[in-house]
Amino acid sequence: RGNSLTKPEVRYFASQILGGLKDIHSNGIIHRNLKPENILVGSGMILKIAGFGSAIRSGPSIT
Repeated sequence: RGNSLTKPEVRYFASQILGGLKDIHSNGIIHRNLKPENILVGSGMILKIAGFGSAIRSGPSIT
């Protein structure tokens, strides 16, 4: 198995990332630099999105 993830693990992590992006976007923030290096794994396998250095606030036309 090595370092590969199972399908349920992939779904779990993808759900966390998408949920985080939904929260970020609902607060009017566009990340602009989402990549593996900016996804941190915390205790309990909870993911955190980091690397907001190039993030911008969205205008009213972005939904």
